[in-house]
Amino acid sequence: MSTNSRYPSLLSLELGPAATVFITTVDMPHLAAHTGDDPLTVRATRDCLEDAVEAPIIWMNQTHSTAVIHTDLTARTSNTFNQAGLGDDYAVAGRKETKTGGSAASNAWESHLLTLSSQMPGARSSAQEWELDQAGDLVAQGDGLIISQHLNGTALANFHTHGSQSDDGADSGVGNNTGSHAPLTYAAAVLTADCVPILIASHDGQHIAAIHAGRKGALGGIAQQAITMMREITTQPLHVMLGPSICGPCYEIDPTTYNEFIAQYPSAGTQTLQGTYAIDVAGAVTQQCREIAECSGGTFTDLRLCTLTDKRFYSYRRDHTGQRIASIIRPGKP
Repeated sequence: MSTNSRYPSLLSLELGPAATVFITTVDMPHLAAHTGDDPLTVRATRDCLEDAVEAPIIWMNQTHSTAVIHTDLTARTSNTFNQAGLGDDYAVAGRKETKTGGSAASNAWESHLLTLSSQMPGARSSAQEWELDQAGDLVAQGDGLIISQHLNGTALANFHTHGSQSDDGADSGVGNNTGSHAPLTYAAAVLTADCVPILIASHDGQHIAAIHAGRKGALGGIAQQAITMMREITTQPLHVMLGPSICGPCYEIDPTTYNEFIAQYPSAGTQTLQGTYAIDVAGAVTQQCREIAECSGGTFTDLRLCTLTDKRFYSYRRDHTGQRIASIIRPGKP
């Protein structure tokens, strides 16, 4: 795991041969639009994060549900935005106008994304599954987001830095726009502060997913649902990573909740250092994910970073905070 030279508050690591995971720390607050932060501050922080990961980020409105949204953007390229009258680099930069009240162009961007995501063959996303959050982002209404996007080899292998020149002399900007017909690559993000963030990538990087799995989500099987959906979408091997979350011995709960959880995941029962009831949610998620990932020919990785004991990350249990860390996945190498 390494830090970003321009953004030391951002950790990055590879997931499989064709995707990168980024994880924010407490040095990058104000990412959640639903916890009382000023929307303009959230907007500014998210803009910085998009610059750091070199891709526009699609967020979720997380409600501890088991809803997984699949949006298929395989026909979308920067040229598609030209045809919609939005211009080459509007698809990334122009959409930020939504944060200050909206414009005809930004409304067109939202409408265009919804049209693409709902009308592609096999798409599982509809307009009812999207809305604008308080920071002005178009967000998926669920706790899991799968993004399908067809990428050429150049897009995966050559993520130009912001403002650099691409091979054809064009300003590459954010998201690896290497020409008028090059794919605009999107990232998926999940916000957590003790729950388990799950990041999934197909071996070729064409399909990525970000999943939010708390205790309720684990009981509802959201991790298994998401990875099963990925297996239906692609025959490629799947690479799965669990980001920072509260560890079992730090997650103290009452006896009733303990018994409910271990009835479904017997091996997830544990205890705190004081000998009280505790559960290992990441362990339960591992049961849902590891076998499917490895049977697909892919890999499974648990970073085993505890949000309560590792003060680089926000922990609701430790801090009683509305702040969140973001775990982001996008195609391509760091």
